[in-house]
Amino acid sequence: MGKKVVKNFQYSFNISPEKLKLYVKLTPEERFKWLEEAHEFISQAISYEKLKRWKEYLNKKFKF
Repeated sequence: MGKKVVKNFQYSFNISPEKLKLYVKLTPEERFKWLEEAHEFISQAISYEKLKRWKEYLNKKFKF
């Protein structure tokens, strides 16, 4: 069975004001640790090929 191709895929999520307030209170070191942990989680949960496609999409959309 072939994979379904989704055109114009958009991804978004919402962050509550309470969560933002908690994040602002973190030290730079804590923020960096959080970012590293999020990256590690995503790297384990998502295949390398899918991550590569996401990066290509973002680079085209935001012209990095």
